[in-house]
Amino acid sequence: MPRLDSCVLAGIVLLSSCYYLTSATPLTSLLHNKRNTDTAVPQGNAGSEVEEVPQNGEMEPQPYTPDAFPPCVSVEYLTVLKDRFATQIDRNNDGRATFEEMRRHLQDYNPNVRDAAVAGFIARRDENGDGVIDFVPEYVKNVITPDYSVENAREWFNLDNTNGDEFVTRDELMSIARHIGTPEEQAAAQVSGYYLSNDKNGDDKLDWDEYKVIYGQ
Repeated sequence: MPRLDSCVLAGIVLLSSCYYLTSATPLTSLLHNKRNTDTAVPQGNAGSEVEEVPQNGEMEPQPYTPDAFPPCVSVEYLTVLKDRFATQIDRNNDGRATFEEMRRHLQDYNPNVRDAAVAGFIARRDENGDGVIDFVPEYVKNVITPDYSVENAREWFNLDNTNGDEFVTRDELMSIARHIGTPEEQAAAQVSGYYLSNDKNGDDKLDWDEYKVIYGQ
């Protein structure tokens, strides 16, 4: 009965994640993150989007309203997240993102990412203090719960600013999109419509003040 076993297992994971998330997070704050553990930029811009079922390599979410999501996620959605977690981060598929796995993943965004930044990225999401990001609940919670903090905005600014010049440019964003597998046409639309819509002086790049608006700062 392998199908029944997998369904039961998925149900247990769903119930455990629902219990954890609903006990800690109000309904109106549940929002799918645009990043992979990340890895995530919350909705802070009227033009941002949240997708109902995320696809590998996609950078941006789809349009959302505060009550768009139920207080827990479906088994189908968890299955998609688990596949993405295993494909992009957890290469040995043990349900945990280690330091080495996370460093390799963050290097897709910024090949110059420092070990201290990787450790800080993990620490901000590692709620049980075991030094890794567990799929449930830490990864799942990070993906569907928005983080509007300045710390999160700065963390992603530093990752997107790959040459360290304190500007996030169109070229940097397009390069990141290619590394994480976003189709070229879709990446170009997202970079122009989501990020560079905040380029107030029209210089085709974002300084910190322009970038942090994406996070509602």
